[in-house]
Amino acid sequence: MGVAHAPLHAASVQELYAAVDAALYQAERAGRDRVEVAVSPVLRPAGGLPRQRSAP
Repeated sequence: MGVAHAPLHAASVQELYAAVDAALYQAERAGRDRVEVAVSPVLRPAGGLPRQRSAP
């Protein structure tokens, strides 16, 4: 499952969808029964893809 929250992870509906989609794919890559939270744009590396954090 991917989780994102507006306005923390996105300023628009399209950005929110992209953030939750990225978190979902990260959860799928990490294995079954996972929840991944989208990374805030402030935490994204400059010029790079967002890093994903696992939910506790």
